[in-house]
Amino acid sequence: MEHPVLMFFGVFVVGVLIILIKSHFDEKKGIDSPEKRKIGEILQKIMEEHKEFGEYVSVYAYQRDDHARSVRCWYYAIALTADKMYVVPLIFGDKEIGHSQAIVIEKDSVDKIDTGKPGGPIYFIKCMDGNGNVILDFRLEEKNTKLDKTYPVNIVQVEEARAFMQILGQWKQK
Repeated sequence: MEHPVLMFFGVFVVGVLIILIKSHFDEKKGIDSPEKRKIGEILQKIMEEHKEFGEYVSVYAYQRDDHARSVRCWYYAIALTADKMYVVPLIFGDKEIGHSQAIVIEKDSVDKIDTGKPGGPIYFIKCMDGNGNVILDFRLEEKNTKLDKTYPVNIVQVEEARAFMQILGQWKQK
């Protein structure tokens, strides 16, 4: 151990390269991943149950609360039409993706939408009512990769996220 700093630096560089290579492969898988297809199927079923046969944009989103010693995450499949947002809470099992009942948010019940700074690849979205109460708060990312148990999917949704933000922009102009 003549050069412990060089050894540490070498191990660090190798670790970073492994993470970058894994993320690259996960992004490639995320373009048409089983998770993306399953979430699309869940939203299609929900939309049919609500007799919503018009056009909609579907995305995967999540909410993350970081605390000193813990992290809490909620996951959503969201379908957005010109007038409604269908928010479906997702449940991740060992190999399965389940869901709870959809929450429908009407465009007229949303008074303010805060989308942070314009542009991607990550959008922080808050929908609020007329009193300033938060109705829904979530993150929408163009590229989601499995990093750890709090990031459970490989989903690349660049076009979908941008289309979602475009429709949401129309909601802001009501």
